[in-house]
Amino acid sequence: RTILHQGTDWLLEHLETEVDEDPLAESQLVDDLQSGTLDREHAAHILQVIYQTVIDRYYRFIEYNTTTTQSDYGEKIHCLLDFLRLEAAYDRDAWNFAPSEIAHEVLAQGPRPWLATAWEEICGEGVKQNADGHLERLSELESLWGMRLPALADRLAERFLRPLAVNRMRSLIETARSDARSRRPNSAAFSLLQLEVDRYLEDTHGSGIDVPPWLQRLQQEIDRRPTAPRPRSIRGLTPRAISHQLSTWQRSIMRRRRKRK
Repeated sequence: RTILHQGTDWLLEHLETEVDEDPLAESQLVDDLQSGTLDREHAAHILQVIYQTVIDRYYRFIEYNTTTTQSDYGEKIHCLLDFLRLEAAYDRDAWNFAPSEIAHEVLAQGPRPWLATAWEEICGEGVKQNADGHLERLSELESLWGMRLPALADRLAERFLRPLAVNRMRSLIETARSDARSRRPNSAAFSLLQLEVDRYLEDTHGSGIDVPPWLQRLQQEIDRRPTAPRPRSIRGLTPRAISHQLSTWQRSIMRRRRKRK
């Protein structure tokens, strides 16, 4: 952040000063700048993009810094950038899939949860090709650079569909909580919730650095206060109201018949 605040031009000047003051210091970047092989303005722009990218994905940089040996060598930062480029491509597709995810969340919270299951199957067919492509690219990068980012691998392994499983879990929390407060010994909602969590954890590993987003979403749902249903006043129809509706309906039919004639 300091470098971006001062400007990447300042960084280049600082590097040149260090090389000039220390005859044993070597820098290919400084050599290319001084020889004219590399344009200074272009170099400053590229550095700004790199530093801004690392800041925007700082949590991924922390994972890279704590789980890989490549992070011990500054000249291997391009390895991380390749993975970040892949994650950005996945996020773009995930953004396009967001409306389908929102629709699934509404269906899962509704009175007909089986519709959410049917919608999930339809979505799975639609995103299969893109999801397979991202996983293939991830495998190529892991083989190319000999490194693995566990949390990023989990992210791509979601195949855009794992958030739908989280929606199913969230839809069960309120019923499970209600059963627990009622002290019901056998809660079908809690058993199903536990089964969903176990299935989710089968393919989820994480890096152990931070609380995974899916757990944060479940915690938010647990902390959310249940909304009490609004009491509905049930009012029966009076004979006068029934007579009025029937007469209105009859007049409407008569008008339609006259128009046809």
